[in-house]
Amino acid sequence: MKNSFFTVVFLMTSNALLSQVTETTKPFEQEYTEKIEEELKKYEKSKIVIQEKLLDENLSKAFGYVILSNSDLSSNMSAFSYSQNKEKTNVSINGNFKPWKKRDFYIRFGATATGTKNIFEFYGDGSWSNNVGANIGALFKLGNGGAYFYPKDEDFKYLKTKRKLNALEPIRNSRKYSKQTLDDIDSLIYALEELSGGIDKNHLKIKKDHQKLLEAIPKLEEPLKQGEIEKVFDILIEEKKKIEVFVNKEMMENRDSITDYIKKTAFYNFDKANDKSVGYYLWWLDANVNVSNSNYSFTKDNVDESIFQEFSENDNIEEEYNVLKASFSLSLNYTSNSRSKVLFAQGGFSVIRGSYLESSLINGTPKVFERENEDIFVLRDEKNQELGRFDDIEKNLDTGQLYAYGAIFFTKAKNLGLNLSLRHEYLLNKEADFYYRNNFTALFGPVFRKVKDGETSLTFGIDVGWANAPYSDKKISNDFTARIRLGIPFNIYSKNKENKESKKE
Repeated sequence: MKNSFFTVVFLMTSNALLSQVTETTKPFEQEYTEKIEEELKKYEKSKIVIQEKLLDENLSKAFGYVILSNSDLSSNMSAFSYSQNKEKTNVSINGNFKPWKKRDFYIRFGATATGTKNIFEFYGDGSWSNNVGANIGALFKLGNGGAYFYPKDEDFKYLKTKRKLNALEPIRNSRKYSKQTLDDIDSLIYALEELSGGIDKNHLKIKKDHQKLLEAIPKLEEPLKQGEIEKVFDILIEEKKKIEVFVNKEMMENRDSITDYIKKTAFYNFDKANDKSVGYYLWWLDANVNVSNSNYSFTKDNVDESIFQEFSENDNIEEEYNVLKASFSLSLNYTSNSRSKVLFAQGGFSVIRGSYLESSLINGTPKVFERENEDIFVLRDEKNQELGRFDDIEKNLDTGQLYAYGAIFFTKAKNLGLNLSLRHEYLLNKEADFYYRNNFTALFGPVFRKVKDGETSLTFGIDVGWANAPYSDKKISNDFTARIRLGIPFNIYSKNKENKESKKE
């Protein structure tokens, strides 16, 4: 009740002051006041609670946020990512870089590695297949995004009125915002530079000689008294910049400059010091190109015993086959971090070109056989499905993917949630008679998020479901699988409000 009473009194007093300012304004002051009202209306929009420039600064840091995507590899963050199921292990490392500070555009560089064994056996003699590649991508933030605001209505009205009064200060305090004050600031700076001894010893003399300036900028009084000369200089320089902008004749005569000052100086400074926003939400576009060298080698374990001698005579044993694999992906992404939950959603498509031995339908480690009644070597998987001719390893299989992914963390600490991954894979083109069927992936499971200072420091997921299951299969239970995934960020955005409040004090 006490806080409510003071809020009402503050609003009534403020409205009286604002009415007085409006009634007595000159042409420029009237236009300036109208511009403030115009910009304040933007705060009435849903979830627009801080100045656009400050919002952009907060949102740009959110790209360091780690949530596992639909891909086995990290695709939208600066992170190390690890994924493993019974068939393959995937490892990736990515870093995001912002080439231009004022643009919501990031470039990603990274490296990937995939093998049929575990992470420690990528290059061991026991691994018949592995690839190492590099990727480059780009991320574009779409639209303005937003932030959440939860205080009571009276708090919102209080901030709105205080924001307006703060912006009107140059009109309400015309004595301070004048050429004379700039001269007085320069005079005090000169006097401080010429002082012999600390300013605390000369406090009374400075106060007497610069009384009008101290009345205009009362926050100078305490640091002067305490002898904090660096703080005094910081305040003088800060105030000088504010006053110079406002008394600039070009700004007064230019309508756009007035708007620019209100938005990027008056409102921005106020909102930065009184940021009550919680979390954020934003959309972005993610484009990625990955190029890797797929490497295959065959040993006695990969060849049918009955043809091993004949196969060896053709110098196929121990020979390495290198095939270039390339992929392009484009996705639309959304993330939201509110007080009650964290949400991530992704949808997109990709195009992949590589050897048919890179097919998602391969089970286990393929072996070389001789086709019956033909002098032709072919490869078969563990289900005895013929995949293609041995001589065609270096020919291309082109496939496309449509995918969607979603994750939500809903506990009080926002550290436990669920995720769902869906993918439809289809044939685009094949250069030889390869085995291929259109297939789908549907994986679901819990996802865990370790939180540090309110942001993610590690993400761990366990998925179960169907992976690369052909639509033509009558028993999709054969394609039931499980996988684990791990994401560790390099740069974690932490908006520590306690630090902000301590700085204000």
